Amino acid sequence: METNKSYVILAAVSLLLGVAHNFLFFDKGIGINIVIFTILIIAVGILLLRQFHKALNRQCAALFLLPAVIFACMVILRASELLVFFNIVAITLLFFMFVGVSTGKSIHSYLLFDYLKLVFLPLRFIRPFFAVCWKIFCFKYIQELSPTSREILRGSILAVLAVVVFGVLFASADDVFRSLLPDLNLFSTNEEFLIRSILAVFMTSVFIGAFGYLFSSPNIIQSSTVSPLKWKFGAIEATILFGAINALFLLFITLQFAYLFGGEGRVTALGLTYAEYARKGFFELILVAILSFLIIFTAEQRVIKKGDSHSQLFKILSVALVAQVVLILVSASTRLSLYENAYGFTNVRIYSHALMIWMGLVLALLAYHILSNGRREAFMYRVLLLAILFLFGMNILNPEAFIARHNIERFKSTGKLDTTYLAHLSDDALPETLILLDDQSEEVRNSFARELYGARNSENRDNMDWESFRLSRMEAQSLISPKRSQLEASSDIFTPN
Repeated sequence: METNKSYVILAAVSLLLGVAHNFLFFDKGIGINIVIFTILIIAVGILLLRQFHKALNRQCAALFLLPAVIFACMVILRASELLVFFNIVAITLLFFMFVGVSTGKSIHSYLLFDYLKLVFLPLRFIRPFFAVCWKIFCFKYIQELSPTSREILRGSILAVLAVVVFGVLFASADDVFRSLLPDLNLFSTNEEFLIRSILAVFMTSVFIGAFGYLFSSPNIIQSSTVSPLKWKFGAIEATILFGAINALFLLFITLQFAYLFGGEGRVTALGLTYAEYARKGFFELILVAILSFLIIFTAEQRVIKKGDSHSQLFKILSVALVAQVVLILVSASTRLSLYENAYGFTNVRIYSHALMIWMGLVLALLAYHILSNGRREAFMYRVLLLAILFLFGMNILNPEAFIARHNIERFKSTGKLDTTYLAHLSDDALPETLILLDDQSEEVRNSFARELYGARNSENRDNMDWESFRLSRMEAQSLISPKRSQLEASSDIFTPN
């Protein structure tokens, strides 16, 4: 059984993390602080492992902690706000998975619901938080006191804490109340100190609860055997459902080939442009793909099997439906490409392409899972690995640089260019877009320079704290420095009315 000293150390390092979070992130941008804080959390966790005499699960560390550090480093390399958001979400979820797997069953036994429950994992930190606090305040000499004395002591501690916290809040909210306490400088705090204090206390409490949950909870040994589902799906039902859906999808795909690949005349006959036709159905097709996956995935779980295998007819209909959904995704991708040809690339369109590719790969994994009569846990594990690899691939792709490069190439062939959008992309795109300042067209040069000047000044990209340091920002500053005199020389153009 862990000693109270161990829990005091747990609370102390949690306070360290709370203060570090406050120092690194309060009123700061996102940058190297993500890397520092991620590594600090892992280092503190390893320290507590030794303190609580527990061994680090190397498989969990390689699967969850190492990718978390990699995605944290990507925050320094990439400036795209959307990509940074996905990286931070991934880091958070990977930490949740590490905690969940370390205190529960193996990741190889996880089903879809197990992954969904991880989102709500912080709710489980509440009870361990109070348990840790109780252990901290229940030292041996306190236990030796009479029950009445212990109640008085605990009540006094809680009362002092409550008076201080509420006193600070009341004094900050009401000048009259503050005037009643002229000798207490504690209550004359400014708003920033109050917000910092509340944030530090909150983050400290979160880490106390998280580490308390991680190191106090006994490992839950759960069987990977899935309990029988109450509601089953018969072979006849599955055949009728999948047969009808396959027939409908086949009809739709036939029409798609006729219109998407049959020439512009077929589309214009409907009174639509190619771009309008592409935009009109794109999101509906994505929704069709998602719903199809859910239907196949649910039916695969609930359909009655012959022994441990699906029937041959179910496999044929399922794989046929997967193949048609993939073709529908190809149709949606083609629609999006038509729209991009008309209006260019954007973040939303690039990530939509990526989503479709990822969904196609997940569907391929599902088809393999059905054909091989695999375990659902193994399928979900492959999907997890695919998600990690896919986000890593998006970081390597550098989406906003890709957008800028292809939009400029499109401009050379079509003469169409949205300089406003390109100028407001992140620093990732700057190595590609600066070429526009030397474009042969004076209109393009002036338009892009005006928008770039306004974007960089309005967003104040060049004046950031060291906690927000990014390599992408440093590279952008070095690239734009030779152009600064050119921008400033045209200040009459750049300054808004």
